[in-house]
Amino acid sequence: MMKKTIRMILSLVLVLVLGATMLVACNKDKGEETPETHTYSTTWSHDASEHWHQCTQEGHTDVADKAEHTYDNDADTTCNVCGYVRAAHTHAASAEWSKDATNHWHECTVSGCNEQLDKAAHTWDEGTVTTKATFTSDGEKTYTCTVCEKTKTETVTMEYIDVNFVKSDAEVQTKVRFTVAEAGTYYFRYEVQDCGFANGYYWINMNKVDGTLQQTDTNHAQAKIYDANKQLVKEGLQTQGPGQFMAVSDENAQTRKGLMDNGVKYLEMPFVTPGEYEMIVTHFAGNNFTALDYSNGTFSKTNVTLWDNSYQYYSITLTDDILHGDINYGQDLHLNASPATGLTWQFVDADGNPVEKKEGDTDTYYSTPAAGTYYIVIYSATKQTGVTVSAILC
Repeated sequence: MMKKTIRMILSLVLVLVLGATMLVACNKDKGEETPETHTYSTTWSHDASEHWHQCTQEGHTDVADKAEHTYDNDADTTCNVCGYVRAAHTHAASAEWSKDATNHWHECTVSGCNEQLDKAAHTWDEGTVTTKATFTSDGEKTYTCTVCEKTKTETVTMEYIDVNFVKSDAEVQTKVRFTVAEAGTYYFRYEVQDCGFANGYYWINMNKVDGTLQQTDTNHAQAKIYDANKQLVKEGLQTQGPGQFMAVSDENAQTRKGLMDNGVKYLEMPFVTPGEYEMIVTHFAGNNFTALDYSNGTFSKTNVTLWDNSYQYYSITLTDDILHGDINYGQDLHLNASPATGLTWQFVDADGNPVEKKEGDTDTYYSTPAAGTYYIVIYSATKQTGVTVSAILC
């Protein structure tokens, strides 16, 4: 009896096992999830649109982590997750030009694409003067790229006509030719050489190429001369005939110095008549300053005529013997013109620099000048005759 019971129990267990086995096989055939654990590849599988991890168990088609590819932008070709590389995008050029100081290009409009399409250097036109240069300020010229319309500017300076400056006895006296296209003001540049305050004077000589210059072709009364820093030195030029302009004539000491100091000078000349002209600046060396005679501490010249509205120059030379000799005439210098009245005085050194006046005194007293040559400049508004001009040590 016991053995039978055991056999029945064993039979029942066998039936149960077989039944369970059939149930699993049935579920697997129906595609239903089984309670077993899948093992997936660590390598991504992918197609053109998605990626996933494939089950590695034989006979299984299960996948995990399936998703669409992920890219940074439309221009990115590599999936950020699985590394799949898709075909590169097709560029789409912007209709507008992008530009910098050197080049222009079309930006690609695809998101994330930094490609610069059709990139090339600017093609500049001939430029247009947008701000005209003047004598006192620079102008501006604007250039435009003929492709993208980018602009750039450059500084333009005044254009001058350079004129030769020659000595009066020079073998070559070449005049510079120039064209006056229309009536107006023209600017010239010349360089004073080998001159100095007391070394003569110079003329500005002009003519028409055909020799027909008239006094009225220029408005020389309004001409101006400037120094190298473009500071006005003189306004108005004297003339003794058509095209003969005396740049250095009847001047005060300051003006004469500005004209005769070596270096660049500028001439502003209004022209009335268009035409072909030629010009040269001629220097005449030497000076015609009257030297005062010296005797016993006094420099003087008698019977002098002071002309009306005129500057007259006189020179004195103070030596060490005069200033520090056996006889002490004094260290101050007193200027005098007797019996003249209403005079304007200037007292300058050999270079035309003003000598310092005696403190608290008038234009005619100067303290302890050093040895050297000095010039006395007298201006008289009226004609005065029989005058004694003197410089007295006291």
